[in-house]
Amino acid sequence: MPSATSSRSSAREEWSRLESEVAAGGENHESMEQTQVSFAKESHRCPFCHEQVATEQDEWVACKQCLARHHVGCWSEGSRCASCQHGTPLIAPSTGRFRPIPSADISPLAEGMSADAIRFVTSQALDQEHRRHQALVTALLAPLTLGAYPMIQAEQALAQHRSRNRSEQPPLPNVAREIGARLRLAREHAFDPANGTGVARSAIPCLIMVASMIVCIAFAIDWFMSHDPSSLMTAWNAQLFAALATFGYLHVFRESVRRHEFHQFFIKLVSDAVTPARSKEVMKQTRREWNSRRAVDAILTLLALVPGVGLALFPVAGARMRGALFLHEEHEEGFPRRR
Repeated sequence: MPSATSSRSSAREEWSRLESEVAAGGENHESMEQTQVSFAKESHRCPFCHEQVATEQDEWVACKQCLARHHVGCWSEGSRCASCQHGTPLIAPSTGRFRPIPSADISPLAEGMSADAIRFVTSQALDQEHRRHQALVTALLAPLTLGAYPMIQAEQALAQHRSRNRSEQPPLPNVAREIGARLRLAREHAFDPANGTGVARSAIPCLIMVASMIVCIAFAIDWFMSHDPSSLMTAWNAQLFAALATFGYLHVFRESVRRHEFHQFFIKLVSDAVTPARSKEVMKQTRREWNSRRAVDAILTLLALVPGVGLALFPVAGARMRGALFLHEEHEEGFPRRR
């Protein structure tokens, strides 16, 4: 009997222990169900430069195959995905730009287009409207100021552009001494020209232009009143001097902007270690557009020498002065840059 009683007591204790373990297990299960599991949001990193891609701030493009997000400049460096080496972006790159950004003729409602791409297209359209407005204002003010306004305004715009470029330049990379010396020299030519160069470049042709136009108008009025052939010849000679001053300045200013662009691109291409093939591609495309502009300016110069008729081309020359800087700014916007 004592042994049976002790067996029942042991069984009760074992049963109580099992019940307590089951109860404890249920409480642990309930606490596990109530526990909230949080996951840290993974940041998007560019597989090319391994820096974060801020999708709400940075311009970015995604690979069509693996959807890896790249900075726009990083995609342009290799023209393919740095993760899977696939060569097609999620959004087709523009053919007229160096950066793979949708062109203005693509609808902003296209599927898969990022907000940054839409902002880029919109800003480009607004910039074009602003440039057309400025070109129209310059063309209207050119005859009213006898050709002085376009020259002064073009020099002011170029000086402001140089100053803005200089303030945006990052520190020089740690490179060899010879390369560093060439980069410093390029910066000097691009952003720190002699202070008197722009003033003399615009002041001298501006004075010749204004004086020649006054003489041309005075003798043209005299010819209408007296029909003296010598007055007409003097008016045409004055027009010739005005054309040489105006269109000569047009060519000089255009080449000044072109030299500024060359030195600026030299700094960027060398500092960012852009490959020779890509550098030649950039320079080839910009050279082709500058040569087209040179050809049009040369044709306008020859037409401006036509007596009487050439006077109508002076406002066009005024608008094209600022147009050279507009062309350079478009090249800057499409420049392949490393983030």
